[in-house]
Amino acid sequence: MDIFTLDKILALLGFTISLVYLLDSHRSRKPYPPGPTIDSAPRNQPWLEYRRWSKASSDSALIHFTVKGRQVVVVNEVKHAIELLEKRSKNYSNRPTFPMMDLIGRQDNVGFQPYGSQLRLSRRLIHESLRIGRWEDILDDESSTLLDGIRVSPDSYEQLLAQFIANVIVRYTYGKPADSDYLALVEETAKHSSAAMIPGKWLIDSYPFLKYLPSWLPGGSFQTWAAEAKELYRELTDKPFQEVKKQADERANCFVRDSLFSAEDGLKGSVSYSEKVIAGTAASLYSAANDTTLAMLLTAFRLLQLHPKVQDAAYTEIRSIVEHGQMPTLAQVDSLPFLNAIVKEVHRFHPPVPLMPRSPDNGDIINGLTIPRKCWMFNNLWQVRSPQRAMTHDETIYENPFSFNPWRFLGAGNLKDPRDITFGFGRRRCPGIVLANATALLVLARVISQFTLQASEEERSDDARIEFRTGFTSTHHHPQHSPQAHSRTMLYQTLTIGVLLLVAFQWYYRRRPNLETIPAVGHSSSILSYITAIRYVSESQDLISEGYRKFLQSDYTVGPGMRLYPYHAGLIRTELTRNLALLSDALFDEQALAFKELIPPSTGWRAHDIKDTFMKIVCRTSNRVFVGLPLCRDPDYIELNINFTLELVKAAIAIKAFPTPLKSLASRLFSNVRSCTRQCMKHIGPIVEARRARHKQTGIEEPNDMLMWCMNAAETLGDEKDVDKLALRMLLINFGAIHTTSLSLVWVVYNLAAHPEYVGLLREEVESIVASEGWTKAGLNKMRRVDSFVRETLRADTSGIWAMQRYALKPFTFSTGQTVPAGTMISCPVLSVQTDEALYEDGKKFKPWRFYDMRDEEEEGHKHSLPSTRPEYITFGHGKSACPGRFFAAYELKAMLAHIVTTYDIKFEDGQRKPANVYIGSACLPGDAKILFRARA
Repeated sequence: MDIFTLDKILALLGFTISLVYLLDSHRSRKPYPPGPTIDSAPRNQPWLEYRRWSKASSDSALIHFTVKGRQVVVVNEVKHAIELLEKRSKNYSNRPTFPMMDLIGRQDNVGFQPYGSQLRLSRRLIHESLRIGRWEDILDDESSTLLDGIRVSPDSYEQLLAQFIANVIVRYTYGKPADSDYLALVEETAKHSSAAMIPGKWLIDSYPFLKYLPSWLPGGSFQTWAAEAKELYRELTDKPFQEVKKQADERANCFVRDSLFSAEDGLKGSVSYSEKVIAGTAASLYSAANDTTLAMLLTAFRLLQLHPKVQDAAYTEIRSIVEHGQMPTLAQVDSLPFLNAIVKEVHRFHPPVPLMPRSPDNGDIINGLTIPRKCWMFNNLWQVRSPQRAMTHDETIYENPFSFNPWRFLGAGNLKDPRDITFGFGRRRCPGIVLANATALLVLARVISQFTLQASEEERSDDARIEFRTGFTSTHHHPQHSPQAHSRTMLYQTLTIGVLLLVAFQWYYRRRPNLETIPAVGHSSSILSYITAIRYVSESQDLISEGYRKFLQSDYTVGPGMRLYPYHAGLIRTELTRNLALLSDALFDEQALAFKELIPPSTGWRAHDIKDTFMKIVCRTSNRVFVGLPLCRDPDYIELNINFTLELVKAAIAIKAFPTPLKSLASRLFSNVRSCTRQCMKHIGPIVEARRARHKQTGIEEPNDMLMWCMNAAETLGDEKDVDKLALRMLLINFGAIHTTSLSLVWVVYNLAAHPEYVGLLREEVESIVASEGWTKAGLNKMRRVDSFVRETLRADTSGIWAMQRYALKPFTFSTGQTVPAGTMISCPVLSVQTDEALYEDGKKFKPWRFYDMRDEEEEGHKHSLPSTRPEYITFGHGKSACPGRFFAAYELKAMLAHIVTTYDIKFEDGQRKPANVYIGSACLPGDAKILFRARA
């Protein structure tokens, strides 16, 4: 085939696939439940993160988010769970599709089968087998063996529990105890299944057409891995089943034997009763029962270790009906109210399966909120609320919900059994509830009657907390397999569909709304040049949203935490501004030392590249109040913060080129923000830990700097207090503080060198005020010529031609009839406004005392001061979203100008003048020029 023809076919195929995919994801803009925009699903105890998101959304009954192109809905109220999963169960009885699970042959697993005749038959077989009751003898026998093992090797109780549960399930299923070969096969199969179900690991889960990718193509190695996993599962399913089938007459009664005989009793011709269904159901029993029962018992053992009073009360109750030397029986344990309360409280305290997804066959609406078709829907058992069906961690139902307290279920008629929901809802409710409950009660009763479970003295506490591992089942943290992602496979698969991304990109932007009534520049953008329009942008919060977040693609470059918890902006606006007077000595000290080291005063003229030099001076001075000494002077830390801006902007530009469903993938490919965060953690991690240790010992919070303020503010925000989140927060604070301030200082010095005639008046003002006030914030506030010089510089020279970028949330029509469509970026042309001759006399000229004179004429001391904003002065923005750090930036710029004029003489190199500004897209940068410095004559 001609290569050019092949290219055309591939391009057409890519376009068709991308078109179908994007049409499906964009055709409906229904009112989904509230929720965050995130880069990847939370991996560590996600039920806690979902709980925080719910509270952040005014305790919303449902939350919605999209990750890796897949929509997720989390249900946070039991009445909604009952309504959807029981009353509307026909639509919600299926699990989400896992293309990788299908590829490894696990589509017949009972837990993940689509709801239909085969699943109903599997559940019927299980129910019929459990009704016979022969599992009671197995449970009695194996629990005695468990106790014998614990007596011999008490430290190995976790392994003994796992062996006990395996023996119970395998004897019940296949009629003989589990041997080592079978357990090894189960373990290996479980590892592959766990890897196959990791959300976001496999591109095939987002792009199912990749299942047709040959294994020999780049990126197709997952096919080989899947084939190996499929063979393991086939052996797990067929081998023990065939053994029972061959020895049915000799083999002890068991699930497989019962099911085979049921088939022979007149139903063998039924497709439903095929051997494949029986074998698949039998293999599913182990994976379904083992993990959940083991998770519940391990959690119970750990809680009893940490709460000896609970253990003592249970022992007393057991001994009240069981003679010394005897072991409790199944008939006895069911009548022990406190033991039953312990089992209920374990299920409440930490459900063994906190999250298990469903997937609606069709879109649905509840309380006016849309649940998308084929989304992943979780019942968050940690958050869901209702006194009618007891849920787990709602403080309005359970007093001290994070404390382990079985007594809450004694005599509390309004507290229903948590197992009503922890074993599932509706048609997919666990069919093995009877066996699971009996196992938990008998094992706990016999262990408590024979042993004392102990923890160390330091661990024992009524409020002791347990760290839980994350997975489809969850128990207290202990070593586990953690399959690693196939990074090379992911890369090859990504390259394989790369051409589709380019096609999707073109299509995505072509379908954006056109501006029919406003002349457009580039991609749909409106340039608002009227003062009334600028007021609209600054004040109409109900009609617009921040464009800054979308410009920097912050949800994908730095994660949604910075948007969900923007506490640092409040700290900059309040704590930093309020503490400037207290921090002035440190700022002046660091500034003077930085200038002395980087621009040493000399008797002769010396040329300096002030762009790089000022960046280091500003970074160092700012970090004196951000992180303090000695880190603020660390060259590696300074370089990291300076380079972070470049990395962040590069990532934002790359990610912005992709449509929303592909942004998360683009973030992983093009962003170095995570690498920068890891580097920053190495610098601030030891400081954070040392401060926390000192605070724990002394109770004193110190020092008074931005890092300490962030640590305090993040303390109640879950994992926002982690070192990696704090490190990223500090990088972002530096991002906002360093570059704009250092570029502004370059323009200030250029104007100073271009107009030496103004230096004398500046020096005179600074020296007279310092003589009376010293180098203080109060003194700096009185330097009105210095203030005016800087403000005039920033009026004529700004870091961008646009300011106050926003996105319109709703269409808006001005009185002129011009319309801004929803979804359009709105910008204000800052240079056009601030050099408008109608607003500023001689607006194109640099007049350093312009605002000095205005303040005298209008007798309004602060109206025209440097950090003040007005519709006609928008360097720092305007209105509610004005830059929160403008007071700190103004303080630094004025202090540095005052230091320069009193310490140095400056001028351009011979023959040079102030260079023209350089424009890169909408960014405005000072041109290149060398400035000569010498010690003041």
